[in-house]
Amino acid sequence: MQGALRRGSSLLGGTQEYTALNFVFKNLWEQFHRPANVYFLGISILQCIKPISITGGTPTTLAPLTAVLIATSTKDGIEDFTRHQADAQENSRTVTRLVVPGQRRNSVAGGKGGGGRGGKERKNSGGSIRGSKPRPPAATEEVPWMDVQVGDVLEIRNRENIPADLVMLSCSDPKGTCFVLTSNLDGETNLKPRVVSPDLRAVIAAADGAAAVAESAGGLAGGEQGSVLALAAKGALVECDLPNQKLEHFDGALVLQGGERIPLQGKNILLRGCQLRNTEWCRGVVVYTGRETKIQMNAAEPAPKSSSLKPYVDRETLHVLCVQIFLCLVAAVFAGIRAAGSDVENMYFILGQDEEPQSPALVAFLKFWSFIIIFTNFVPISLLITLDMVKVFQSKFIAWDRQMYHEAREFDGTKRPMPAQVRSSELNEDLGRVKHIFSDKTGTLTCNIMNFRKCSIRGQMFGLGTTEIGLNYRLRNGLPVPTVPPLPPGAKRTPHVNFIDPEFSRVVENKAHPLHEAAVEFYLHLALNHEVQPEQQQDGSVVYSASNPDEGALIYAASHFGHRFLRRDGKDITVAVTTRHEQPLASQPTSKPTSSGSSNSARGGRCGSTSLSMQQQNAGGGAKISSMSPPPPLSTGGGADVCGGSPVVGGEEEEVEEKIFHVLHTFPFTSDRKRSSVVVRKGTGGVVVYCKGADNVILERLDLAKNPAELVKTVKENIAEFTRDGLRTLLTAKTERSEEQYLEWLSDFQAAETSMKGREEKVQRTP
Repeated sequence: MQGALRRGSSLLGGTQEYTALNFVFKNLWEQFHRPANVYFLGISILQCIKPISITGGTPTTLAPLTAVLIATSTKDGIEDFTRHQADAQENSRTVTRLVVPGQRRNSVAGGKGGGGRGGKERKNSGGSIRGSKPRPPAATEEVPWMDVQVGDVLEIRNRENIPADLVMLSCSDPKGTCFVLTSNLDGETNLKPRVVSPDLRAVIAAADGAAAVAESAGGLAGGEQGSVLALAAKGALVECDLPNQKLEHFDGALVLQGGERIPLQGKNILLRGCQLRNTEWCRGVVVYTGRETKIQMNAAEPAPKSSSLKPYVDRETLHVLCVQIFLCLVAAVFAGIRAAGSDVENMYFILGQDEEPQSPALVAFLKFWSFIIIFTNFVPISLLITLDMVKVFQSKFIAWDRQMYHEAREFDGTKRPMPAQVRSSELNEDLGRVKHIFSDKTGTLTCNIMNFRKCSIRGQMFGLGTTEIGLNYRLRNGLPVPTVPPLPPGAKRTPHVNFIDPEFSRVVENKAHPLHEAAVEFYLHLALNHEVQPEQQQDGSVVYSASNPDEGALIYAASHFGHRFLRRDGKDITVAVTTRHEQPLASQPTSKPTSSGSSNSARGGRCGSTSLSMQQQNAGGGAKISSMSPPPPLSTGGGADVCGGSPVVGGEEEEVEEKIFHVLHTFPFTSDRKRSSVVVRKGTGGVVVYCKGADNVILERLDLAKNPAELVKTVKENIAEFTRDGLRTLLTAKTERSEEQYLEWLSDFQAAETSMKGREEKVQRTP
């Protein structure tokens, strides 16, 4: 498999500032940006001029200046050498590369033990992670990161770092989904989902059924592994845009041998710097390496580190120099006046019979520079070396400080020591100057814990109580503070759901209530419009793994109110819908099959525990609050926020029915769209577009013919109320389209999606 980029580009990259060739010149250039060093260099030059020198032409200041320069360069060199070591360790990591039959490899300049030269060839076999499919045996080799080339097919294992930008080909998850930790890219600690292109999965699944696949891989692999190798051996081509800095953007296509094009997007890419999580293995083809990877394209040239004390010292040095120059001028003027006196002109016995008296101006000029040399100690040269040595010892004390020592516990239970590391001693004193910490990441302040707290459905708010922010707002403005009733005995408890409102319980349970249908549709929306993956724990419990805590809280809220997301099989989403029927306390639950799928019934139980958080989500509009214009790209997402729980009475029977929903398209949330959308097939024909997102994005796309102005005004007021409580708000909305309208849109959308030029703009313009 070959990339559209050139092959053989090195993966080498680093954070070091110097190299062996430029260290002396670059370091001296940086050091002579310090006014004190320039000052003493000038003094050394003046001392070499005999008419003004007081040292007989010997530059006595040059020796201590050289000592200062050597000491500082040694300190800088040692610190940069540690960065070199860290970079060498990074580039010497090994990764598993699949052996592609008949593929010729280019050698990488400076590479070690890679390719067919030093890599170890071996066989790999299945894994053990729950829910993952086994890895068919295949010939592989361990190669250093620095030997990875464009077009290589790599295998990444769980908790391994990704050495290059890869296009996903397959993974251990049967649904083609893996999770990556992107904290090195964006600082977020939440796991992000990445998926194999559904069209590529379909191609590989079809190839798995043919016996020729294993033979085309040289007998080294069978099943999906063999299909991947077959694509590589037959020369499948990856076309993609040139290297760029856009972390979330990728335009490309996988061109198969028959000319079929499979579109590739950002969600199909694994970026260097990420770490594979909750996935046993993942395989992909390299498209960008080394300096061309997105993380390296975003890395600026390392700038020289300097503390806030340095400008202060430089400024004071200039002040002292100005005072010194003023005093030297005064002394030079008096020397010139003295030289102009008649008594000085007649001092032949001092000047000598053959000496001609010098002009007063020349005497003043020469004496000025002599006084500069005499007053050299105004700026002590020991100041520089003292500051540098103090910083070196400070660095050692910081590294030895037990209060800055931490032991990180790895996933296998081992402890990894993490002492404080000083990578640049120039910044030591800045640690003591920090007074305020500013953060624009809500998750940083809330530990990424979100609770579903309140909601508004068709203009009616649900959810009692307020937050600490809302309490302070009401106290400052003299508003009444609402009381929160205690949670009723036996009430259902769900993680990340902190909601109390008896009125809402009646809405959910009473099918005759005018808001019942809207409430049900609202929670169905939350159960379908997301990228959450359920993970089954060893104790049998299910934990939702979400890319952000907002979506996690929304899924838990949907589950709390009877729409429990079970699994995602390709484009099918299975949701367990719970309905309640009042029964005598002695009655037993029964199961009833349904036409949409298998049904299971169970008595309502208590699960998990309620977590409390100041950061919550609020729903600014129920599922039926608005009607969207066109489907995907223009569709908007709405609401997600607070949902609450209702008491579960012991005399109620819960009937659980598993329903399968076919999702035709998924449009995840991005910073540009500010909404997420899913297109779901209706059982009666046509499609439904569910959207959730920022309130301003949803409101501007509402169909005002179906949403009265009074309703929209009420929803805006509810959003403002939620905001005053310090809650995060989302709006939900939906629209329905006929089969003819959907097919017409689909044709235009597919043409835009497979375009290689301006794909993103064309997709957004698709109505």
